Amino acid sequence: MPTLFTDLPEPWPLQPGEHPCPAAEAAAALVEIAAAASDDAEAPFAQLGAAFDVTPEAIVLGVMLRNQLAQAAATADQLAAATGPQG
Repeated sequence: MPTLFTDLPEPWPLQPGEHPCPAAEAAAALVEIAAAASDDAEAPFAQLGAAFDVTPEAIVLGVMLRNQLAQAAATADQLAAATGPQG
C-alpha cells in the first residue's frame, strides 16, 4: 500500500548561523526535481512499452506512473506560483 502523507516533514536542525531558505527557493528546487524525474523517466517508459515480455498490467501501471510524474511536475509548478517570486 502506498504511503499517503498528511503533512510536510520536520525540518532538520540548522547549523549555527544558518537561516531557513525562503519558501520560493524550496519550491523552485521541487519544480526542478519533479520536472527532471518526469523527463528522466521517458526513456525507461519507452523501453518498457517496447519490451517483448511486457504484460498489459505493466502497461497500465506504467501509464499510471507516467501520468503521476506529470501531475507531480504540474503540482510543483503550482506550488512555486503559490510561494511568490524567488527573492
